[in-house]
Amino acid sequence: MSTVQYIKTNLLVQVYNFIQYFLFYHNKRHRLFYGSLKKLLSFFVKTTITCLFVCLLGITSLYSQHNFNGYWRGTIIKTEYGVVTKFQFELYLVQRGTKVIGRSYVSLGSMYAEMEIEGEIYNSEYLKFQETKIVEYEIEPSLEWCIKKGHLIIKNNFISGVWEGNTTFSVCMPGRIELTRVPPQA
Repeated sequence: MSTVQYIKTNLLVQVYNFIQYFLFYHNKRHRLFYGSLKKLLSFFVKTTITCLFVCLLGITSLYSQHNFNGYWRGTIIKTEYGVVTKFQFELYLVQRGTKVIGRSYVSLGSMYAEMEIEGEIYNSEYLKFQETKIVEYEIEPSLEWCIKKGHLIIKNNFISGVWEGNTTFSVCMPGRIELTRVPPQA
């Protein structure tokens, strides 16, 4: 229990005890009226404490959710016929509740592609994403960029997971994504 929660709880208990002391020891001739008032105050205090507890629990759970917002940089790896290829990969994500939108950027040498991305967060730590379209690209003739989808899990400032994808003419070899959050710079 945090210090603020402890103080609020103790304050309510002290107010309740003061009212109880005042009502029962200073006004003995009105016991019947004050007995009903005691029950009403008891109900009010218990309800208030329960409501505070539920609200604080809800706020705590909101803060425990992971934040996918920001700029993430790392690699996307694919293994094709025993050959491992590492691409530079970046995500720019904006989280609104459980929905995520943004851009992905993949590059290898002078070839690159920038794509729109959307996704949804599950259990506050899993991101299911899908690239929706290529916005800008540069690639050698006869090659084509994969439109990817995948599942990522967040651990502090690190996200990793698996991806798969398609081009207009074939299925891409699946692989792994490993990214680190890049802190904002002024």
